[in-house]
Amino acid sequence: MKRLKKTNYDLVISEFFNKSKDFFHFVNEILLINPSTKILVLTTNKTSSFLALQCLKNGVYGLIEKSEDLALIKCGIKKVLSNSRFFTNIINSNVIENSIIGASNNPLDKLTERENEFLHYFLAGSSNNKICKLMKIKPQTVSTMKNRAFHKLRVSNIIELMELIQMYP
Repeated sequence: MKRLKKTNYDLVISEFFNKSKDFFHFVNEILLINPSTKILVLTTNKTSSFLALQCLKNGVYGLIEKSEDLALIKCGIKKVLSNSRFFTNIINSNVIENSIIGASNNPLDKLTERENEFLHYFLAGSSNNKICKLMKIKPQTVSTMKNRAFHKLRVSNIIELMELIQMYP
């Protein structure tokens, strides 16, 4: 940050780190120092449309997976430097599609009221037996609800779920 305060940079290339709140705080600090700085994010994570949308909302100009072809990364740098947004094609199509049809950008909105209730108890650390009693459901239903919610949110474990929830407070 010291260098950013001393010199105006046209472009900052940063790696996305998994603590999304910390990362977007970092992005906001850069933009407070120099609002005209363009930020391009490289990630080792498999990118998703909700991460892309969070980046867009926080002023990031581009998001590229590190595993992409070097020519594509160079193209992304050139686009961002020319004041254009650059996100991979898959992300771009999902973002555009959601914008056109007016779909919610929050993946948590895909869950039913009961699935949200389940996640509340699940994330609070309630045991399966306690969830069964609280929601008046069978043990098999707890497993089904967890699988259905994870599938809808496109997460495969509780860590990914927590990261997603941090992105959409």
